[in-house]
Amino acid sequence: LSFEKTPAYIFSAKVAERIQSLIPWTKLIAVLRNPIDRAFSNYKMACLRNRPCKQMNITFEQCVEYDLSQLEEMGVIGPFHKTSNESIHLKIQQQSNQNMTLSQLVNRRNAWEEYVKFRKSKTCPERLCRYVLGRGLYAFQLPYYLDLLQNDTLHSSWREKLLVLKSEDLRPGNNNKVNL
Repeated sequence: LSFEKTPAYIFSAKVAERIQSLIPWTKLIAVLRNPIDRAFSNYKMACLRNRPCKQMNITFEQCVEYDLSQLEEMGVIGPFHKTSNESIHLKIQQQSNQNMTLSQLVNRRNAWEEYVKFRKSKTCPERLCRYVLGRGLYAFQLPYYLDLLQNDTLHSSWREKLLVLKSEDLRPGNNNKVNL
């Protein structure tokens, strides 16, 4: 039994393809963190790693606005109009894949793939804010794995090969035990 972890693995279709081609017998556990907690943690880590960017005093809110604009510009989400009563999470949820035509789903998936490839900039705001929200949009990332696993001939169901957990469920409860 061995484990490997990194948040980057879920983000790329190429990683899913490599896992399937190199170690098709492996079983996967995807631990998904609360997207807002994950975004703020990503921002703090980026500030630590990018000293020049940190000195620019770019706020978390500015990073969120920047990444939202990139998601919108690439066509991953529809127009976003911020109001005081509307949270980002709810807006993205409303634009989920429900009631979409096949053509719309394909367009959204293509837009997501362009968003993932897009980030090559050297400017500080873009480096610091890169994927701050996008990495928490798991509904765009898990399909890479589900598509490959559905074609898996070693297992009868993708459920035999992929376990999806919320990170909050892995924290000990009042009895100091993890209850799954």
